[in-house]
Amino acid sequence: MKNQKFSLGCGGAALILFILLVVISMSLTKSFVKFGIVSDLIRYRTTILMMDMDEEMKKSLVSNFEEIRRSISDKNNIGFFQWITIDTSISSILADEKISADEYDLLQSEIKEIKKLQNIPEE
Repeated sequence: MKNQKFSLGCGGAALILFILLVVISMSLTKSFVKFGIVSDLIRYRTTILMMDMDEEMKKSLVSNFEEIRRSISDKNNIGFFQWITIDTSISSILADEKISADEYDLLQSEIKEIKKLQNIPEE
């Protein structure tokens, strides 16, 4: 009888420990993803600020990325794999450090999608 109670107690403790580890892992993963997204947004902003382009376009892009960064710092709704896709698109547009009119439209489209994912109201 004592062995059976001991086994149940150990099994219960192991289950509680496992659940606790899963919760902690999920929390750490979310924090890591949030940190990565915010770092990427800061990189985009810095790249755009260094570009030689129309000041209104530059101001609009920087403002949008900053608004998204603040939103994500509060609460991130974007998943890791969603962000990988978005980051790949934006990074490829910014890679040559020049933005054509078509690329500007693509960036605005990506920004709109991010805002939708983050539940940021349209202006």
